[in-house]
Amino acid sequence: MSDPQVLQIATDRKAILLTEDKDFGELVHRLRMPHCGILLVRLLKITSAEKCVRVCQVINNFQHDLFYSFAVLSNDQLRIRPAQSN
Repeated sequence: MSDPQVLQIATDRKAILLTEDKDFGELVHRLRMPHCGILLVRLLKITSAEKCVRVCQVINNFQHDLFYSFAVLSNDQLRIRPAQSN
């Protein structure tokens, strides 16, 4: 399935898309494709279990901020950039 198709499914379901694929940034910023929120996970050198814990913490603590935003979770920070128009 292509990235635009995945993004469309998430948008149709009004879901925040969790991904490790940087290409979604291009889709929403350069191509301005509609979305309901994207969380790009850029956690390096940690186990899958630790990633799950970190992602769950972010969703629990920032769920309302993540809707209609493009967020990047890295090892040392969470950046949330609200959508320009959706």
